Amino acid sequence: MQEKQRVADMAFEVLARQAEARAEWTGEPIDEALVAVLETRAGQQLTGLRNGPHRDEEAKRWHDELAPKRAKKRREAQQEERSGLASLAQHLAQPDAASTVRKGRVNDQDH
Repeated sequence: MQEKQRVADMAFEVLARQAEARAEWTGEPIDEALVAVLETRAGQQLTGLRNGPHRDEEAKRWHDELAPKRAKKRREAQQEERSGLASLAQHLAQPDAASTVRKGRVNDQDH
């Protein structure tokens, strides 16, 4: 990332590097490699950045603002995962839970 680089330019450069790497790896022409890259999930996300509302922002500023948001989402996902594991542990601590798990019926309380 360059000092005054725009988000759109950064996204374009990443897409170009990915297409070049794919063309070198597969031997396909660069234009076909670019089409293949654009069809990937990452390619679609980069295209969204290149064409999206942040395209004219400085990439460094945008990136610096994005990092805390991503960290918050990761923390929330970890908390949800821990909560789910705690619920499972609580369920497994019940006296009849071991037999329902062995029978493959963790969520089937009627059998």
